[in-house]
Amino acid sequence: MTKLQYLDIAYANISGAIPKSLEDLNNLESLFLFRNQLSGSIPTELSNIRALQILDLSNNLISGSTSETFSELKNLKLFSLFYNEMAGEVPNEIAELPSLEMLLLWNNYFFGNLPRSLGRNSMLGWVHVSINNLSGGVQPDICGNGQLFKLMMFSNNFTGGLSTSLSNCSSLVRLRLEDNMFSGCARTGAMLLQMENISTEIIESISSENLQPTIKICVDGLQSLLLPVKQSATAKLRLLAKNWVDNHALIGESGTFPALILLLRCSDPWTQEHAVTAHTQFAKFQFRFEQGRKKMMDARGRGVKGVAIEHTQFAKFQLGF
Repeated sequence: MTKLQYLDIAYANISGAIPKSLEDLNNLESLFLFRNQLSGSIPTELSNIRALQILDLSNNLISGSTSETFSELKNLKLFSLFYNEMAGEVPNEIAELPSLEMLLLWNNYFFGNLPRSLGRNSMLGWVHVSINNLSGGVQPDICGNGQLFKLMMFSNNFTGGLSTSLSNCSSLVRLRLEDNMFSGCARTGAMLLQMENISTEIIESISSENLQPTIKICVDGLQSLLLPVKQSATAKLRLLAKNWVDNHALIGESGTFPALILLLRCSDPWTQEHAVTAHTQFAKFQFRFEQGRKKMMDARGRGVKGVAIEHTQFAKFQLGF
């Protein structure tokens, strides 16, 4: 078995501690133990498997902290520990793994700051540390290698402003930061609007109290001279129009319609498509409102007071009153 390179014991319903004897598999490159009932801590002996490239221990009952000895795993590309009971700080040595591409630690009990050098000395493409007790800010070199495409940090205790490295991270396509304590909402939103490839998923989870400043940022973006900013702003307004039906009146009062109309003939096809779709969403809302008002007036004309009240309430609901 010493020549074994691939070991998959996932979904095997095994329990107990992770065997220390795994260290004898010197040539092992991939180890999959996810979706079991494994418990206890991660044995430090695993760090002796120097050929290891993939280590997936997710969806178990593993507890304790992450050993600093994992710094010996210079070939490790995937380190997956999500859905466990891990605690403690994420050791600085994890950030020094030169081959690391995916760090998946969500849904544990990690606390403290992420390693400051995270992203500086590795090839990180996917970092998922959501649903922990982590604090501090976004590390300045998180996108230092230019490969980061997915950053998920929601439901933690992160604070401060966002690192300027994020605004220059052209590879980033998915970002989730909600349920933290980041400061500078308007400035953060403006920065995100300037990121051409960024996903609109952050708009989907925006809180109602931050809706108005977000709309203003988007409307300002419609008038930008920079095409990526204009394109991003129309895409986000399109999503806001779809997901925030009860706030269409607020969106309309912000000056969105005149700015959108100017983009209906935009030479850029993506910007034009987003503008047309957003405008259509608003038009559907206006049509439903007019239909509701017409029914209310008809009811008044017939003297049916109860129906009139019902339609008035409907119209107020549609306007978000």
